[in-house]
Amino acid sequence: MKKILAIISAVMALVAVTACSDDDTVNPYAQASSITVDSTRILFQAAPSTGVIHVSAPNGISRVTSAAEWCAATVSGNSVVVNVEQNDGLEGRASQVTIYSGKDSTQVTVQQMGFIFQISAGSQLKVNDDAQTISYDVKYNADIQVWSDVDWAEASLSGNKLNVSIKANDSGHLRNAYIYYQGGDIRDSIRVVQVDFDKDIAGNYRFVGYNGSKWTYTLATLTADKLDFTSLGFTLPVTFDPNTISVSFKCGQLMGTYSSYYIYSSIWDTNAGYLTYSDKYGMVAPFTYSEEDGTIAEFVDDGTWGTYTATAMRWEKFKAESPITANRVGYLLYWMYPYLQKIEE
Repeated sequence: MKKILAIISAVMALVAVTACSDDDTVNPYAQASSITVDSTRILFQAAPSTGVIHVSAPNGISRVTSAAEWCAATVSGNSVVVNVEQNDGLEGRASQVTIYSGKDSTQVTVQQMGFIFQISAGSQLKVNDDAQTISYDVKYNADIQVWSDVDWAEASLSGNKLNVSIKANDSGHLRNAYIYYQGGDIRDSIRVVQVDFDKDIAGNYRFVGYNGSKWTYTLATLTADKLDFTSLGFTLPVTFDPNTISVSFKCGQLMGTYSSYYIYSSIWDTNAGYLTYSDKYGMVAPFTYSEEDGTIAEFVDDGTWGTYTATAMRWEKFKAESPITANRVGYLLYWMYPYLQKIEE
């Protein structure tokens, strides 16, 4: 889907302004100008530009004026040279240039298009850990600058292509970059995320949470389809989403047994005091990386639970292998504000 940052303003018709009446009545006091506009090159793109108005003036051109500061007009023999500044706005604009020959004058309309910048990219680019170059189609009518905030992802413009060159990722963790592009007052960016699940996400983690009195953690191993709490003997089915680089779980998932009880996943709105173990609801944890904390994934409400907000994960005990209210006998463990922190090897 193309990311359109600017829309071409409607191009106004190029006209030399002349006086005329809406009816056929001749004004006896009207006087035709002796100045004739022979040719013009004064329909400009948004970039700074120069154009020329060629005129025939029996008495020569005595002076010239412009109605707008962004449009400068100067006399050059029997011509008028027009210089326009860059138009950083999205709307087209116009200025009247008045050419004088003695007491006689005529007007010409100078027009400049609004700023155009279109790029065939979304707001985020996800790539694997291999070295690669990705190109996007771009369309622009003014000066554009592109740059990156890191040395492993470089951006450059080549004709109508924006090229993003990415070096191989051997860091052992996901990494982020931003490719910035700007033209005039228009500025935006593409987030680049470089990651391989097996190399950068899967592995051993601390599963951390608050138990009501202190922060505590247990060890867990993450794969693409499960979070294995090996030391406790429980396994939580999960789903890894490569598009959002996140892991999620649903309630009502059988995690194992404890004594004579079946342990199922559930979520808890600790503020409202409401619990659910319906498999319609769950939590999601997007992965991030920082030098200070390493690889982190904080579990948050996935937005499916209506007016409630999940702030805790609970492991509920059921007396039969069916997570219904009649079988529930309370919780085994819970973690408020749970998150995963990868153990670097």
